[in-house]
Amino acid sequence: MYERECISIHIGQAGVQMGNACWELYCLEHGIQPDGLMPSDTSVDYEGDTFNTFFMETGAGKHVPRAVFVDLEPTVIDEVRTGTYRNLFHPEYLITGKEDAANNYARGHYTVGKEISDLALDKIQKLADQCTGLQGFLIFHSFGGGSGSGFTSLLMEKLSVDFGKKAKLAFSIYPAPQAMWAPVISAEKAYHETMSVDTITQQCFEPECQMVRCDPRAGKYMAVCLLYRGDVVPKDVNAAISKMKTKKTIQFVDWCPTGFKVGINYQPPTVVPGGDLAKVQRAVCCLTNSTAIQEPWDRLNYKFDLMYAKRAFVHWFVGEGMEEGEFSEAREDLEALVKDYEERECISIHVGQAGVQMGNACWELYCLEHGIQPDGLMPSDKSVDYEGDTFNTFFMETGAGKHVPRAIFVDLEPTVIDEVRTGTYRSLFHPEFLITGKEDAANNYARGHYTVGKEIIDLTVDKVQKLADQCGGLQGFLIFHSFGGGSGSGFTSLLMEKLSVDFGKRAKLSFSIYPSPKHNRVSEVRRSAECGSHRISDESRALSSHPFSYSEKAYNEAMTVDNITQQCFEPDCQMVRCDPRNGKYMAVCLLYRGDVVPKDVNAAIAKMKSKKTIDFVDWCPTGFKVGINYQPPTVVPGGDLAKVQRAVCCLTNCTAIQEPWDRLNHKFDLMYAKRAFVHWFVGEGMEEGEFSEAREDLEALVKDYEEVGASDSR
Repeated sequence: MYERECISIHIGQAGVQMGNACWELYCLEHGIQPDGLMPSDTSVDYEGDTFNTFFMETGAGKHVPRAVFVDLEPTVIDEVRTGTYRNLFHPEYLITGKEDAANNYARGHYTVGKEISDLALDKIQKLADQCTGLQGFLIFHSFGGGSGSGFTSLLMEKLSVDFGKKAKLAFSIYPAPQAMWAPVISAEKAYHETMSVDTITQQCFEPECQMVRCDPRAGKYMAVCLLYRGDVVPKDVNAAISKMKTKKTIQFVDWCPTGFKVGINYQPPTVVPGGDLAKVQRAVCCLTNSTAIQEPWDRLNYKFDLMYAKRAFVHWFVGEGMEEGEFSEAREDLEALVKDYEERECISIHVGQAGVQMGNACWELYCLEHGIQPDGLMPSDKSVDYEGDTFNTFFMETGAGKHVPRAIFVDLEPTVIDEVRTGTYRSLFHPEFLITGKEDAANNYARGHYTVGKEIIDLTVDKVQKLADQCGGLQGFLIFHSFGGGSGSGFTSLLMEKLSVDFGKRAKLSFSIYPSPKHNRVSEVRRSAECGSHRISDESRALSSHPFSYSEKAYNEAMTVDNITQQCFEPDCQMVRCDPRNGKYMAVCLLYRGDVVPKDVNAAIAKMKSKKTIDFVDWCPTGFKVGINYQPPTVVPGGDLAKVQRAVCCLTNCTAIQEPWDRLNHKFDLMYAKRAFVHWFVGEGMEEGEFSEAREDLEALVKDYEEVGASDSR
């Protein structure tokens, strides 16, 4: 049976003290005693044994936290060793050094911290080995102090190497001159407050209720997650959110105007007996991503500039092995973070025949969407009128008023890109970013990755870097390619590896065409999974099912919001050949265009939830995220797609995706058992052992989805 475990890491004084409080609350939540035992008559009754996410059970029935406590000096952790919950923790995972970091980042990172970093990592690895389905790490620390800042960053670097694909969620305390308020309800106030669902929801967006000192009214929200506890019903939540949306002081970015995600746990919130917090019927935790976060970053930059201009305390850091140039680099990175919230450029990379042909179609549509002519000019009397200059995400404007795509086209042979060079939109693209080689990869992954592809990889990366340098706040890359063929598979995986090194923190969203049953691409799927952030998969066989509305059919179809929403979940409307009824959804994003109102969307979603054929995982039962763009969908004149009043694009993460992976594995096994075509790959520099590694990695991907379904159905 698979679990979904998380390992908690508490670092420095603040992290350890947060840990002390958290684990006391966890025990109260799950009815676990301070010695780790759970009496059979416990009054706390959660379904199943979900507490195994945080606790591991010994043979004697004791529940031990999946947690590591680390501090460079022993004082604070000694309080844990002698406190009420001293018998709860495994002493092996309470790690202390002999001297503190003296509030010096460099001591925590370069000198004192290095002495125990290997020990801490060994204990974390030991905990990870005891997990059957490790999801990631919860890291508690402070940015003030040497341990919480310096040692945490050192440990995070090591975790990124050893656990690169595992999630890492940090709970970070920022140092401040003084604590001004607390966005929680005290026992004295609770009995004089109206604690309705509407009230607590509204309070989440008040400036004085933010955990970071900023005014959310000065920014725009990109996402809001509301996690409710206690006596809460969906009807009240929907009413509260609807009321929030009508407030002009609460603004969302244009591309995600309804970005609320909601979770409800009907177990009432637990409080520590005798503590400061009130026992209430209901509570909510609000997690948001808002552009208002620029305020604290700007304040931090301002204070840093004042101090660094005088080189204040710099010698203490340099004396511990830190190079002075790191200060400037850190300042630039934080400034880039601020810029990320100001501008949102994306670079599109089109690789191989399929990628280039997709690019040709996409950029024609982009131009039609924004009223840009084939030569890149935008006439002043254009009929398409978008607010602001949002098209700068995809286009860069020259001094002459021409809009040039932020795009690179690459193919190992020139035929397909030559069609772009001579086509209708030939004047739109910068010729420098249309890159071709002299010979194709002959449908051979190894040629695209190891031999022919290597001849133009440096040139391609240089052009990508040049485009990135022209961005004020690069968000990431959109990569269009096919898993079939040598360029789309082999060269793309090589390029993704390079991008992961040069642009490690930038998002990489792939639009990948899967080949027909005649091809097998285990190697590319493996490489792509390792280097990409997210993937939108399209299977060529599934595309024959036509998950679109064509001109001949559109006028005989009911194109209501409810109808198009229901169709998103039909097996014959999937872009990958699988039956979603055989799996469970972890997340659903519905992106509407045209004549769509939130009321109709909410009604359609409510109807979907009532259908027993649509299952969500238990830990995310309301996993819908919705975006509405009131601009009607644009179509290419004379094309196959119909001009409709409204449309929807549905992006999901569903465990049913196991089906195509299993098919791919089965076909690979049949071919590899006979070593079919292996010599063609080995002859181009690929080691035969890579086939087995790729097969194992893809099997691990299938297991990840099996774990979700297995742990959810217990």
